[in-house]
Amino acid sequence: MRLMLVFYALLFSSVKAYGCSCVEDMDFQAMEQGASYVVEAEVLKNRWFYSLFKNKYILRPIVVYKGNSRSSIAVWSNKNTSSCGMDFEIGKVYMVFIYEHEGRFTTNICSSWEKDGYRRFQTEAFEEYNANKSLKSDAACGAL
Repeated sequence: MRLMLVFYALLFSSVKAYGCSCVEDMDFQAMEQGASYVVEAEVLKNRWFYSLFKNKYILRPIVVYKGNSRSSIAVWSNKNTSSCGMDFEIGKVYMVFIYEHEGRFTTNICSSWEKDGYRRFQTEAFEEYNANKSLKSDAACGAL
């Protein structure tokens, strides 16, 4: 019994602790610059059993703002929201900035949000950012 208690004490004391905090005013340009994909996507599946510490989600892009169009994208995120993991719900639509890390596509709670959820102000801010980006691009093309 003591050996078991010592084992569990060592196991749980060696786990890293993280804290996650997102700034309300997001820098979409910096986020987009580092992202492989920026999409509005519906969550099709949660493959939570593939890993102890990460969830694998299958997303169906509805609108692709950056990256190649695909029928689906597999995205990994930490399971725990305190370590910045995004807890996607199947059937809901999210805005997702997807990054490539160690050969996998990843995202986190700071770079993903439910499109029409309580963080919808970020959707509105992103749509305004994207519209302004398009206007600058159109102006540059018109100058040629």
